[in-house]
Amino acid sequence: MMPRTLVEFELWSRNEWPSYEVKGESHHEHDIRALFQGTPGPAGQELTLRAVLWPEPTNPHDPSAVKVLVGGHHVGYLAKEDAPNYQPIVTALLNGGYVPVTPCRVWAADYDEFVGTDRRGQPVTQRRLRARISLVLDDWWMLVPANLPPAQPHALLPKGSAIQAQKEDEHYDALRRFVRPQGETWAYATLCAIRDDTSRTPKTIVEVRIDGDVVGQLTPAMSAEFAPIIQELERVGRATAARVIVRGNQVKLDVALHAAKSGQLDPAWIAAHTGGAAAPSPAGGAALAAAPISPVSTEVPPPTVPAPVPPKPTRIVFNLPPGWPQPPAGWEPPPGWTPPPSWPAPPPGWAFWVVAP
Repeated sequence: MMPRTLVEFELWSRNEWPSYEVKGESHHEHDIRALFQGTPGPAGQELTLRAVLWPEPTNPHDPSAVKVLVGGHHVGYLAKEDAPNYQPIVTALLNGGYVPVTPCRVWAADYDEFVGTDRRGQPVTQRRLRARISLVLDDWWMLVPANLPPAQPHALLPKGSAIQAQKEDEHYDALRRFVRPQGETWAYATLCAIRDDTSRTPKTIVEVRIDGDVVGQLTPAMSAEFAPIIQELERVGRATAARVIVRGNQVKLDVALHAAKSGQLDPAWIAAHTGGAAAPSPAGGAALAAAPISPVSTEVPPPTVPAPVPPKPTRIVFNLPPGWPQPPAGWEPPPGWTPPPSWPAPPPGWAFWVVAP
């Protein structure tokens, strides 16, 4: 049974460009049209939205299918050859209470399709939709981090350009557990600014730590780029978390930090994370610890819906509102469950539970 609340988890990626092409858009013309205000027109329109990935094991043509939902509308599928690798990860996320989301680009244009001629021999056309949908979607083994986020209150730095750490070779014992057959994996890390008094001129060095273990450090010059935000977050009782990629094998490993520097941070982000007392990390990480993947989103606000789905009375069944994705076989919302904010709101007065046929 799923947890009481589903939280959106944005899949991690090494790039931010929507280059993964969704398949089967031509079979979902009605749903794609619903995303546009009016008609996209012959010149076409482009939308930047967020997509949800949802497993479809009951698909009669492909039990490994993963469908793509945008705004609650089914707009296509992941490629059939890719789905067997992605579906287990998507399913594990959902079972852990996390809805996998990712940025997407939706382009569509109207065109007139020739369907025949009339009695006078004049051509007859039908207005159709040409659509192309693409996702920000990395290789399946790079969708989620290999470890849980820091247990202490923290802020996850926005993603930035890759920065190579130093002295990883001194910490291979801590890094070897992140060796993967594919040669790389994401991980949550924390950045700690420490005082180095070993040289003639004392300086601040930023250590990179994973699960409390030091796995490398930044150069003095690069440490100076991160120290201000680390110290400011520390002032309000928060650790500084960041995304890192651990790459290599049992013999040689390196760590690359992917985080925005202090001077690159948006003022609104700084104010949001340093303007008040530290908030505790969300519950639920322990429930995922035994799973092959263990992602937890610390930056996503709670779902906003008018009210939770009421509990199930006796001898009735759950009535799925229009636009909601089809749940796995046998699933029904437990008491207090609320849908994620990306799903469309139920119609006013919707009956969530109806008498079983």
